Amino acid sequence: MKRLFLLALCLTLQACLPSSPSTTYLTGAADPAAKVRPPAVADATSGTRAYTPADPGDWEKINRALTPTGGEK
Repeated sequence: MKRLFLLALCLTLQACLPSSPSTTYLTGAADPAAKVRPPAVADATSGTRAYTPADPGDWEKINRALTPTGGEK
């Protein structure tokens, strides 16, 4: 029963499709008058930062900053 329903659904949807597929989207890419950007090479290291090692911070200050404030003690 499920297969019959699926077949009927597929045939109904197929009836909604045009009989000959349009290929205008394919020929549009081969248009010599189409304007395109010139090729460019992007810098692979643009936007990067130099990270230098830092001295470790005071662990007591870091722990106090991370502990929840409020009713908990």
